[in-house]
Amino acid sequence: YDNNDNNMNQWCQIIKENKIDVIFHLGPRHVVTSPPYVSFCSQFIKSKHVFLGQNMCRSQPIFRFSCTQTENLHQQFPKFYPRIYTEDKQPQQHPSLPTDDVIYGEHYLKYLLIPTLSPNRSSCLPIYDSSSSSKKPSPFRQSNEENLIDDGKMSEEDIAKYGDIKADDLEIIFLGTGCSASSKSRNETAIYLNMYENGGIVLDAGAGTYGQLFRKYGPDKIDLVMEGIKMVWISHMHADHMQGIFRFLHRRHVALSKLRNKSTHKNKNNNMEEERILIVGPFTLQFILQEYAASCICMDAECEEELGHPEFIFDFVTHEEFQSPPPPLSEFLYKKMKITKAKSIQVKHAFMSHGIAMVNERGCSLVFSGDTAYCPHLIQSFSHPTVLIHEASFDDEHEQKAAKKAHSTTSQALSTASSMKAKSVILTHFSQRYPKMMALDNLRAHKGN
Repeated sequence: YDNNDNNMNQWCQIIKENKIDVIFHLGPRHVVTSPPYVSFCSQFIKSKHVFLGQNMCRSQPIFRFSCTQTENLHQQFPKFYPRIYTEDKQPQQHPSLPTDDVIYGEHYLKYLLIPTLSPNRSSCLPIYDSSSSSKKPSPFRQSNEENLIDDGKMSEEDIAKYGDIKADDLEIIFLGTGCSASSKSRNETAIYLNMYENGGIVLDAGAGTYGQLFRKYGPDKIDLVMEGIKMVWISHMHADHMQGIFRFLHRRHVALSKLRNKSTHKNKNNNMEEERILIVGPFTLQFILQEYAASCICMDAECEEELGHPEFIFDFVTHEEFQSPPPPLSEFLYKKMKITKAKSIQVKHAFMSHGIAMVNERGCSLVFSGDTAYCPHLIQSFSHPTVLIHEASFDDEHEQKAAKKAHSTTSQALSTASSMKAKSVILTHFSQRYPKMMALDNLRAHKGN
């Protein structure tokens, strides 16, 4: 709102001459609480004000099934499933407007026009209480047979086979384990590799990648986590593997700007150089990201400023260039993340689909298959990985469907792990036809992995 805008003043005059029962405000908090805007609102003494903008609404977890599911998993396996951020809080009151005249938006709020003009909260979600989730029956299949999942404790024999590799070398956080599209049980594919003091890597970035990171770390830690991520790997151009990268880049840009504003003692140009992130993917992704960077204007209500074009924040490398990283790239990988070896591996899926293999300075190695059918080339490209993350879109009953869609079954994924002599294997990228858990009976023969 601009007091000096004649057209706006004329518009306000027209409104004042008519009875305005309710005004809906879509602006963020720093706009709707600014003196000019408050002056504008004060002209409508008898009107109700409904605020729907960022930081003016109730902050609440919406996906209640997901929250319940995660809490149940935490109760059963606290080492593997930490609690997620689920704060449910009311917004701060508007500093200038009378409380009786102000309504703050929340999900499923209705504003009725007839028979009386009033808000209706009958469909709004109740205050979320994580403790109540643990009292509900687990949504996961229970079996009378021996449970394949233990409490995370390892035998001395298991520990010995990992050599000098330490627990703080790598933490693997699955932000999404579903394929094709999100569901209330599984998010789209995304994996965060937390390498602690050596930064982090995101492997694939399906929709909701940033949201999952936020739920994992909460508002107090998320900016530092985003700053620490030094590389994003996109295995191929299917939407469930890359459509979250735009939101991710935007939020990383906002996080870096907030951290830069808090850190006045550092040289700004040096900071910008340190903030650069490497994106590796099909060459077609580069054109999309360049177009995004050139046309996108980042705005953030918390920073209360326009953050400008985000084109400076990433460098791009194709899968082909990553197959044998040239010295500048290999130096970047070692300097930022202590990765001594890395290469892309072409796999059997869509056009330009690749997996990745990496080794850090202490010998901890990881292979990520991306999407692929059973792939001898992947097996031949790397052996004895510390961890193999392999897709398992279908169970063995759908082997023909898996072959038709160039995906793997659970047994094919485990057979690949056995052929590669992987020390550990983690299956992911499950079809949404398995909302809870695949049948495990046919995996008994592979339990050693």
